[in-house]
Amino acid sequence: MIGDDRGQTNQDFAVGVSIFLLTTAFVFAFIPSIFTPFNSEVEDSQVTQADRVASAFLDNYSVADKPGTLDVDRAEEFFGNGGDGDELRDRYDLPVTSQVNVTVRTPNGSVTHQSGGVTLARGDDYSGQPAASTSRVVTFDDGSVCDPSCRLVVRVW
Repeated sequence: MIGDDRGQTNQDFAVGVSIFLLTTAFVFAFIPSIFTPFNSEVEDSQVTQADRVASAFLDNYSVADKPGTLDVDRAEEFFGNGGDGDELRDRYDLPVTSQVNVTVRTPNGSVTHQSGGVTLARGDDYSGQPAASTSRVVTFDDGSVCDPSCRLVVRVW
């Protein structure tokens, strides 16, 4: 029989490679869409809002002629007044749909600082959801809160 001794033909090779390439393309196109509902993207407007809040906070609560050095009394007053994110949204002119949190943390971000019995955190409760985050290195004018410095972290989501 003549047909039993033949090897792979060009047509067999072309069909096999085409099926392989189509399967590979389908896998690369389909797999990322499986995880899309679980990875919500942070919008550019949220990044801008977080940066604006951090800059405005530093402008309002820094010691004169010392950017990045916070006045401890004024900062304690800000954080001690309590209030949820509604007041911060009004103060910093954020949309009502935004959530905002302002916190002073250790340089590695693990601990929220306290000053004069006041926890240096204010705003909506942040529980690890995707958020635009801006941080600034800050110190306090009396040197009692941060040694040598802290991070002011502003999150908007």
